[in-house]
Amino acid sequence: MTFSVREATMRDADKVIEMLSLLHWEMESRGGLVRPGERTERWMRTLVGEAIARKAGLVLVAVPHNKDSQVVACLVAVDTELPYDSPYKKIAAGVGTYVENDWRKHGVATTLYGVAAQMLSDRGYDAYLGAHLTGNETAARVIKSVGFEPFEVSVLMDLGD
Repeated sequence: MTFSVREATMRDADKVIEMLSLLHWEMESRGGLVRPGERTERWMRTLVGEAIARKAGLVLVAVPHNKDSQVVACLVAVDTELPYDSPYKKIAAGVGTYVENDWRKHGVATTLYGVAAQMLSDRGYDAYLGAHLTGNETAARVIKSVGFEPFEVSVLMDLGD
C-alpha cells in the first residue's frame, strides 16, 4: 500500500472532521474525556478551518498513490500559546491523528508525524505537544519512535456519584 502525504486544503476539511469524529468515538470507547457530538464537531471544524486557512498550525492528509482526493488519514496540530512561562516560544498542539483501519500498520501515522515535525519546524515552531490515552500501546510506540518524549502525566479524579 503506497501513499503520499500532503497539506490539507479546504476541500479536505469535511473528511478531516469526519475522521476526527471517528477518533473521538474510538477514544470514548477507551475511556477518553472528549466525546463525539455537536459541540466537539463545532470546535474541531473551527480549529481545522483556521489551521488550513491561516496556516495556524498544520493539517496533513495521507492519500493513496494516484488517488489525491481519497483521504485515508489525517493529522491536525494547531497553534497554541501556553498561559505560563515556558522554554518554548511557539508550540503546536496535536488535536488528533487518525488512520483508517485498512491503512493502519503501514507506516502512515509514523510518516504523518515525520512530515509534521519537519513542516512545523520550518514554520518556526519549537515544540509539538501531543497526547494519547493510557493503555494505547500502539500509539505509545508510534509517538516514541518519531521523537515524542513523555514529560508529565495527567490524572483525573471523577467526583460524580
